[in-house]
Amino acid sequence: MLFLLPFVSGLLTGVTVGFVGSTFPLILSIAGESSAGIISFAFASGFFGVLLSPLHICLVLTREYFKADMWGVYKKIIPAASVVFLVAVIEYLILR
Repeated sequence: MLFLLPFVSGLLTGVTVGFVGSTFPLILSIAGESSAGIISFAFASGFFGVLLSPLHICLVLTREYFKADMWGVYKKIIPAASVVFLVAVIEYLILR
């Protein structure tokens, strides 16, 4: 739940403000506490979704400008975004 809500919301909106505003109140009320680890992990999950979202305007415009193949773009984005997410998981495990 801590991963899924922000990730799906970020994937569907493509905007950071969208996933934070729609999921953080739910996550904080479900978790019952607001530790730095929970907030950081939830933010990284949503940001991971935003980076992979085909609705993210930066991704759309950049792909259009360079006339890049979407799969080619994802081959570059997925490893980099995965490293960011892995660091967030490690941070969550340390701070919980």
